Amino acid sequence: MGEFLHYFPQALTFTNLITLILGVIGGLILGATPGLSPMRVMSRDQAIKMFQERQKYLEGLLKSLKKK
Repeated sequence: MGEFLHYFPQALTFTNLITLILGVIGGLILGATPGLSPMRVMSRDQAIKMFQERQKYLEGLLKSLKKK
C-alpha cells in the first residue's frame, strides 16, 4: 500500500490527466459516429447500392398509390 501511495501522485500529472480526458472524449465521438462501428462498416459502393434499391422500392410503392 505504501508503494501505491508513493507512485499515485506521479500518475496524476497534468499531462497524464489531459491525455486521459482527450482519449475519453475522442473515444466517445468516434464511438457515437454512425456507420463507423466495426460491425457495420460499409464501403461507398455498398451505401450507394443500398439507397438505389430503397429508391426503386419506394418508387414502386408510390406508383401503386397513384393508380388507386
